[in-house]
Amino acid sequence: MALGVAGAVALMVAGCGSAMPPGPFGPSWITSWSGDNQAMDAALHGTVGEVDGCLVIVDDTGGVHYPVVEEGDGRPHGWSEGDRVDVGGGEVSLAAGGPYPDSWTVPEACRGAEELWIVAPE
Repeated sequence: MALGVAGAVALMVAGCGSAMPPGPFGPSWITSWSGDNQAMDAALHGTVGEVDGCLVIVDDTGGVHYPVVEEGDGRPHGWSEGDRVDVGGGEVSLAAGGPYPDSWTVPEACRGAEELWIVAPE
């Protein structure tokens, strides 16, 4: 997979199946139903990027995280590739391709994501 992050890699779903249009960078991202992301309180600091058409956040060690954003959370609309972001939440690892929870909308471009970041609501 090619990671399209501007400059050196230092840096986690609408698109298909959701009412939210893609952000200015063009990729899709994974969404979850409201209330799914409530108990996550860790922090992810990184840079917005894209892997095969899916939004990612690359952390400061180069780890790639696919954000899972609650339906209706507008933050990804304002993110562009290369933007620095800081989001609360928590990490979840899945075997390639899922299974994903029924409450998530996972665009085709994001299927196969293993390192997910459950983005806490603002």
